[in-house]
Amino acid sequence: MPLIPSGETGSRKQEFPRTMANAFSGDKIRNRPKEPHSKYYERQSKHGKRWQGIVIYYDSETGQRRQTAQTFATKRDAETWARKTEMQFRDNPHHKPPSDETVDEYLQRWLTIEDTLPLEEKTKRDYRQMAAHPIRELGTKPLKSLTLLDIQQFYAKLSEQKKSRRTVNYVHTVLKMALKDAVEWGLLVKNPADKAKAPLGRPEKPLRIPTPEEMHQLLEATRDTRWYPLWLWFATTGTRLGEALALRWGDIDWEKGQVTIRRALSGDAAHRVIKTPKSASGMRTFSLGPKIQATLRQLQEDQANWGEQAGSAWNDEDYVFTTYQGKLLSKRNIDRAFKQALEQAGLPSDIRIHDLRHGMATQWLSGGKSPKMVSERLGHSNVGFTLQVYGHVLPHDEVQAAYEMENQLVSGPEKSSTLHQHEV
Repeated sequence: MPLIPSGETGSRKQEFPRTMANAFSGDKIRNRPKEPHSKYYERQSKHGKRWQGIVIYYDSETGQRRQTAQTFATKRDAETWARKTEMQFRDNPHHKPPSDETVDEYLQRWLTIEDTLPLEEKTKRDYRQMAAHPIRELGTKPLKSLTLLDIQQFYAKLSEQKKSRRTVNYVHTVLKMALKDAVEWGLLVKNPADKAKAPLGRPEKPLRIPTPEEMHQLLEATRDTRWYPLWLWFATTGTRLGEALALRWGDIDWEKGQVTIRRALSGDAAHRVIKTPKSASGMRTFSLGPKIQATLRQLQEDQANWGEQAGSAWNDEDYVFTTYQGKLLSKRNIDRAFKQALEQAGLPSDIRIHDLRHGMATQWLSGGKSPKMVSERLGHSNVGFTLQVYGHVLPHDEVQAAYEMENQLVSGPEKSSTLHQHEV
């Protein structure tokens, strides 16, 4: 493919040959000082005019001449990349050209940059987990050689490993995002993941929704333990774990019998962060029943006693659910306590704390409560999502709708209500 020489970013000027085959051959190159230098060319391709930046550098260990190149749509981008890359080699003789990076090396560099961005700690942690495994299986592949076929075969392997649909889709999202940044940074010309199709993966496990009897059994078995207020809170309010842990006494309006969810705890033990809800729907106010109000009143009195016993060691930050020193509860200790509570109640070990939220929502919906009201209490962004998750607990409504629609079409509006009452 003919090249039209356009410029040289180094200090020396040179008359360029017409083809890549002899572009860097001859005595002039052999006699050139072993310093990195760069050039950029206009290329005529089947896609039209393109610009290619080329950097010549010398291996710091072997002294052998190497080159790295990238193609761009504009002259300015090619020149900018060439100058920047040349300076990287001049500043650091041991610098490794980005285009020679493996996928794993690039992902580690990408994660370092992502860690500096204002992202949720959980998001950063998920990115690290995806990059460590399973995306790392692509790791030894040179980044610049990564193709759509490589990615598609990688997804097929994930499917064979029976990864869940959520995992496979998240891997696809993270990989596509990382490669998109590689394109923006000039490391790739195009994103090979753009047209990749993630396999379905293993279907997600159905929700484990505790029955009213199981929830009652749990509460009865733990009534006299220090964890009872927390289990009762989840079973009656349906809040998320992070929302409960970030709850302060000032969020409760005792006169109105209401609580306002204003924040949530996120992150792991090493990076715990109190944050506001992601969406406006997460910031919500709802009513508390008399039982949970009385239990919280008692907890408040107990905390006052804990504070007196702890003295100066008491952490007075006004949190509702705390340790005996007033500190935030750790999720690890809560999980451990919940497993013990399940054993104490003689319940299956597959029930999770979050399942109490599902249990509350299911009881409300199956009891005829408005889906919109349940959605607002749970902090969902819209009622459609609530119905998508819990719609299966409304079979009677679906049967009723089917009867009504059919009867109206066949018998007319006046007769349909009479027929439906008789058949149902």
